Amino acid sequence: MPNQPTMPRRMLIVDDNVNVALLITELFNLHGASAIYTTTSGEEALRITPDFLPDTVLLDMTMPRMDGFTLLIEMRKIPEVRATRFVALTASDDNDVSERIKAAGFSRHIRKPASITTLLEELL
Repeated sequence: MPNQPTMPRRMLIVDDNVNVALLITELFNLHGASAIYTTTSGEEALRITPDFLPDTVLLDMTMPRMDGFTLLIEMRKIPEVRATRFVALTASDDNDVSERIKAAGFSRHIRKPASITTLLEELL
């Protein structure tokens, strides 16, 4: 029997667009995620990460004050989340941004607007 994809156990969603963050949260709640923390700021994500210990982090790349690149660098300084899977979420279709995302070490890159199918395929 082939392996079935499994929902991340602990998912952190960081997007300054409240509607996007809530929609993604609801999508993964409906598909059986066990623990999701959603925030609209990089600073809050960084603050809660040592206690929440996500196994997957979905980061919007163009947030004010702290963008996804900066947040990734700061989160990787936390020893307990070094093995965490980081997924970039961006509306940009610029190849330079895509190359920066790849070079930064993100596991995946999802472009907005993303379909439900794409989100599930990329995050499971």
